[in-house]
Amino acid sequence: MVIKVLLAEDDEGVRRTEKSILDVEPEIEVVGETAVAPHAIQLVRTLKPHVVVMDLNMSGNQGVATRQVKLENPAIRVLAVTAIGRHAIKSFIGAFGADELLDEGELDTKLIATIKLIAFSAK
Repeated sequence: MVIKVLLAEDDEGVRRTEKSILDVEPEIEVVGETAVAPHAIQLVRTLKPHVVVMDLNMSGNQGVATRQVKLENPAIRVLAVTAIGRHAIKSFIGAFGADELLDEGELDTKLIATIKLIAFSAK
């Protein structure tokens, strides 16, 4: 089964990096992209991804967007991505319901594996 992924990242360069990493993985399909958190909620409703890769520094209140995505469909997994560092915002996972946290510096080495790990994991 192909894992459908939505990229929610306001930095176009980072979003292109995420997409280029994922495009070479046959088990993952990027079904949509957005640069604004409220648009991510709309895209989740229409595209029905398995995983949302959500930038923690994105405009439009990504915390509320993450919570809304999880409230509307708890089966959708949210991978929070940050350049700030794990320790500074680890509470984001508990406060807003993200399933996992990944540092931007680890995208090349951990993005695919982390998406596969959380895609169909039971909460």
